[in-house]
Amino acid sequence: MIKNKTGPFSTITILFLILTTFFIFGFKFLTEWGFDIRVLVVINLMIYSLTFVSFYLAKKSLSNSNPHAFFRSIMGSMMMKFFVIIIATVAYLLIFKSTFNKPSFFTGMGLYLVYLFLEVSILYKLMNQKKDA
Repeated sequence: MIKNKTGPFSTITILFLILTTFFIFGFKFLTEWGFDIRVLVVINLMIYSLTFVSFYLAKKSLSNSNPHAFFRSIMGSMMMKFFVIIIATVAYLLIFKSTFNKPSFFTGMGLYLVYLFLEVSILYKLMNQKKDA
């Protein structure tokens, strides 16, 4: 079996770097379509950071002998992400009410789903490797 020397989280980091690079260098293209680049970069950074914390907690719980620990860590990380994103959304709406950027906001919702899908698929593979070991 070939070992992944870059770590299981590297796929998510690469996605973060590609998206951030695209948002920064695609500034002209994205602003023509009505996106606010600052909002996209902040949303991408926030979701990446939350995914990192969530992934770390879930991966740590995989080594626990109690099978319920993994479930608790997943539920706890989902609640953490949910509340942080809700608080950030409400703060964004209250602070920038007049300049609220819908395209960037809805793109951020899509980014959340992409990060979530990658996180769950990587954790699922790690969980299956643990059972096979």
